[in-house]
Amino acid sequence: IIEDMLLLLRTLKMRLLRRPLTFLGTACTGAFVGLLIFNRILPNGASSCVAVCTGVDTSAAYMRLEISETSRTLRHPRVRSFDANFLPSNSPMEDRFVIGESLSLNAAAFSVIDGHKGHQCAEHLQRHVLGYLARTLLKGVAMKSTKPDDAWDTVTGMTWSPPPTSTGTAQSSVKDTLSSLTPSAMEQCIREAFRSLDDDISAAGLAAVERLRKRSPGPVTESTESRIMEALSGACAIAAIVQSANVHVASVGDCRAVLGRKLANGTWTALPLSVDQNADNPAEVKRVKDAHPGEPSAILWKRILGMLMPFRSFGDFDYKWKRKELNGLVTLPPNYLTPPYVTAEPVITIHPLQEGDEFVIIASDGLWDKLSNEKAVQTVAECLEGSRKKSRTPTSWFGGPAVHEGGGCCCTQNAATRLLWAALGGTKESVQRLLNIGPPRSRVFRDDITVIVVHLRPSKDRSS
Repeated sequence: IIEDMLLLLRTLKMRLLRRPLTFLGTACTGAFVGLLIFNRILPNGASSCVAVCTGVDTSAAYMRLEISETSRTLRHPRVRSFDANFLPSNSPMEDRFVIGESLSLNAAAFSVIDGHKGHQCAEHLQRHVLGYLARTLLKGVAMKSTKPDDAWDTVTGMTWSPPPTSTGTAQSSVKDTLSSLTPSAMEQCIREAFRSLDDDISAAGLAAVERLRKRSPGPVTESTESRIMEALSGACAIAAIVQSANVHVASVGDCRAVLGRKLANGTWTALPLSVDQNADNPAEVKRVKDAHPGEPSAILWKRILGMLMPFRSFGDFDYKWKRKELNGLVTLPPNYLTPPYVTAEPVITIHPLQEGDEFVIIASDGLWDKLSNEKAVQTVAECLEGSRKKSRTPTSWFGGPAVHEGGGCCCTQNAATRLLWAALGGTKESVQRLLNIGPPRSRVFRDDITVIVVHLRPSKDRSS
C-alpha cells in the first residue's frame, strides 16, 4: 500500500510540473489500487483541491489511462511532437510501438505493432524494425559512413526508452540524405526493409527448428525457443516515415493511419493513409483467391483458412512454411495445401504534406474497433482547439451539426490519452466500468489498444 501511495504521489507531482511521464513495462496496476485508497482516506473536498491545484482530473478512471502516456517534442522540421499511450487487454500485452528520430536521415519514424498468438513477434519487430529501415534508407542514399544502429538519434518504445546515442549530423548534410530519394525510391527502400525483416525471422526460426530436431534429449535452450516463437507468433505493423515533403505509410495487416486536416472554413476532415488488409478489403480477397485457385477454403468465415483474420502479417510462419517444415511443430488443418497464405509485403501510401495537415493518428485495430476515422480526428481536433473547457461553445466538425457530449475526458493535453478515453465510451462511468474488467474477460469487450498521435508543424513553420 505504501509503495502504491508513493507511486500515486509521484504521478501527481509529475503532472504538476508538466513533465511527460513514461512508465517502463506494459502494465503498472499497483497505483490504481493506491489511488482508490488515497481517495478514500483524504478528507472530504481534498480530491477536488488537488484537481484545482494540478489542473488534472484525479478520478481513478482517468489516472489509470494517464499513467502510461508519453509526450515528446522532436527536432524534425516537419514534426512538432508526438503523444503516445497504450492500454492492455491481453496478459501479457501483445501490442508494441517504437518511434525514432534521425537528424542524419532528416526523418522521423513512427510504428505501431499489433501482435497475435503471443507477444514474441511484436517484440522482435519493436527491437529491429527501425534498424532495418535505417539500413535500406542509408543504402538508398549511399551513406556508408553511418551504421544502421547509429542512424536514429532518439528512440522511444513502450518497454524501453534509451538515451540519445549521438548528437546527430550537422544540418548542412541533411540536403544530401532522404530528400535526394524520389518517392518511388523511398518506397522501394521501405519495401525491402519489411521483406528482409520477415525473411530473417523465417531464417532464424527454421535454423532453430533444425537445432531442435537434431538436439539430444534434454531441455530446449531459451534462444531456440525464442526464435521459434518469434516465427510462429505473428504481428501486424504499420510505419509512418515523415521526410522533407511527404509522409510514407507502410502497412502490413489491420493497424491504421489517419490524417487530420483542417480546412479553410474551419472544419476538419479525416484522410485515411492506409487500408485494412482483411476480408473487408475486396482487393485483398481477390489477391488471396487469385494466389490459391481452386481452394475455396483459403478464405473461410472471413479468415485465412478459417483462422487468421489479417491477410498480411509478419511472422505467422505456420501460414507460410511448407508442410514438411512445420511437421511436429503445429497441427495443420487439412486445407493447408499451397502456402504461403499470408505475406509481409507492405501496402505503401505516399502522402504529400499540404496546407492544413495537422496530425496523423497511428493505432492498432483495438482503437479502430471502437472509433471511426472521423470520430478519432474529431477527438484530437477538440483536444488541439482547447475544447476541454466544459463551458466552450460546441463547434461544427466535418461540416455537420455541432455536437458536444458531456462527461468527457477534459483534463489532459495528451491526444493519445483522449483517444483511449473516447474508445472506452467517453464518460467516467463507462471508462471505469471497462477498466475494472481485467484479462482474460476484458478481451470480450476490447482488444489491446496502442495509439501514437504525430503533431505536424504548422505550414508557416515548415520552411524553417
